[in-house]
Amino acid sequence: MTRLYDYWRSSASYRVRMALNLLGEGFDAIPVDLLQAEQVGAANMARNPQGLVPTVEIDGLTLTQSLAIIEYLNDTRGGLLPADAAGRARVVRFLLRWRWRFTRSATCGLVAMSKPPRLGRSPWPVGRKSSLVMGWRRLRAC
Repeated sequence: MTRLYDYWRSSASYRVRMALNLLGEGFDAIPVDLLQAEQVGAANMARNPQGLVPTVEIDGLTLTQSLAIIEYLNDTRGGLLPADAAGRARVVRFLLRWRWRFTRSATCGLVAMSKPPRLGRSPWPVGRKSSLVMGWRRLRAC
């Protein structure tokens, strides 16, 4: 049986739940409470060293990152992404742009009450002039 370790308010977990349901794949949902910092607890860190949700145990594998999980489900079960390369690229582009816009809206406070803040300090340099921020600004213009 497939196991999905997730948190009910996580948008990444929601994408994976939606994909599993669209495929009719039965799964056991095992909650990881972000408000109690369970994502950085020993049990979750053993499954997912990034300390994130979702994590899926399927076909003897442990998979992390929602887009990688969705791609694996498509490759092994079929029916989630277009068969042609151009169609797949359009879907992945849409998902990545949607994820970026959702993240931006969350940081602007539009959905701040529906998602708890990430606990701890970010390891990324996020000053206004950092190369990471400037890179995102160039990508956003695409």
